[in-house]
Amino acid sequence: MKRLLLLLGLMNLAVALLLLGERLSAERAALSLSVIATPVPDQIQLLSELSAAQLQQRKKSAPAKSPPAPIPMVLFEWQASRVKLESLWQTRLPDEMSVVPQPPRYCLQAQQLLTVTEVERWSHQLEPLGEVSQQQVPQQVERYWVMIPQQRLSQSAPRLVTVLKSQGVVDVAQIFVGEHRGAVSLGLFSQRSSAERRLQQVNRLLSKREQAEVVVQKRQLDRIALYLLTERSLSELPASVTELAWQVVERQRCHE
Repeated sequence: MKRLLLLLGLMNLAVALLLLGERLSAERAALSLSVIATPVPDQIQLLSELSAAQLQQRKKSAPAKSPPAPIPMVLFEWQASRVKLESLWQTRLPDEMSVVPQPPRYCLQAQQLLTVTEVERWSHQLEPLGEVSQQQVPQQVERYWVMIPQQRLSQSAPRLVTVLKSQGVVDVAQIFVGEHRGAVSLGLFSQRSSAERRLQQVNRLLSKREQAEVVVQKRQLDRIALYLLTERSLSELPASVTELAWQVVERQRCHE
């Protein structure tokens, strides 16, 4: 049975090959006949040798040129997008956008009000640390003047000055001008406690009539608040400037 099926298959294959060979032979023969039947011109005729009527006839018989295929809009959109991307790539960002992180800055104020001379001295030491600024601050100060009023003197002021100096009292002088003219000055102090100690020291040497007293003087002085804008915190300040007892204040105080 298997041999019979194999034999039938071989016969079918042989028939198919035979039919294919006949078809190829027929196509080859038809191609040869078409080549033979195609007329070949004896010579090539130039366009310049043709008459106007012949040229017009050729133009009419020539196939019409088809218009070029339209370029898809997708191509234009892609080109526009590419140009935009290239322009953005070549655009240089402004310097303001390239932000470099800055270290924190502290506004420090000296708790002690200073005189003009003190500010000049401290400014030279503070300038390497940051920006130094200052602000005038009117300040009312009290001074304590130890003196013997003129009406209490039992002897002339020059004589009393000489006697006190002979007893070892320093900083004693006669007052020649002002409302206390004729009195004897025993010192001018910024703190009441210092004036009181001086008063007790001198009164032990004077008679009960010539006892000294403390006169309070009030004056309006211009003092200066000193500010420092720096990158250093309080703990990072050098020891040479910590004498001013700095404190952190609002940032705008350093620009007033």
